[in-house]
Amino acid sequence: YLVKADFEKSLFNFLQSAKGYEKLKDSFRLSNALMSIGNVYAEIKDAKKTNEYYDKAEKLIIAMNDSMQLSSIYDSKGITYDQQEMYDSALIYLTKAYDISVLLNDTEYAMNSLSNIGLTYKHQFKTAEALKSFDSVKSYFVRTNAPVDRMAALYNNIGATNAQAGNYITALDAFNTSIDYGKKAGSPTIEMENYRNMSDMYGTMKNFERQAFYLKKYYNIKDSIFTIDSRNQLTQLEADYQVEKKN
Repeated sequence: YLVKADFEKSLFNFLQSAKGYEKLKDSFRLSNALMSIGNVYAEIKDAKKTNEYYDKAEKLIIAMNDSMQLSSIYDSKGITYDQQEMYDSALIYLTKAYDISVLLNDTEYAMNSLSNIGLTYKHQFKTAEALKSFDSVKSYFVRTNAPVDRMAALYNNIGATNAQAGNYITALDAFNTSIDYGKKAGSPTIEMENYRNMSDMYGTMKNFERQAFYLKKYYNIKDSIFTIDSRNQLTQLEADYQVEKKN
């Protein structure tokens, strides 16, 4: 449901998961559920709630002294700092996540962190470093037949970085590949991000007709996903969960 941008159903299921693991006193799986709840709020750009659930997960993880989970929460926090444009802090946490994954020989998670590191490099305009990171991740994803939603996100990042570098033909090819993967994954948020990045690219190219075309496609999806009613439903779900916990 999170991939499909159905945030209400996603949050409902993650909250049910958290309640179940609380009853079982299963700290490992509860920390995963809390991180997942934080991920829902990260998607709707609610930084306060995102940090609240990440912090709850981190406390459990530190108490368990679990390195794998520590890598996961560092990666999540790094992404949040990146979204808040706190790029130095983002790199600190993402690099910690990557280093721990390498020490644990968890290549798959290391590649996820490396992809996020590449995106932060892109936001810092360190294009060469970003593309080098993405190239390493791409090689691994192709070799291991990675899930289509991860391929979609990776190619979107590759497209945006090439567009920033002025490599417009390469960027357009990557965007179209990302959109194809995104449709296969049933992920409107990835498709939406591609349209936003393509609009920015055509704006830089002074092709304002194409810029407006893709900006309209971006807002059509965005307006269908991030409705006021949807946000209110998420607030009510979380409130019900907190009341039930107190009871």
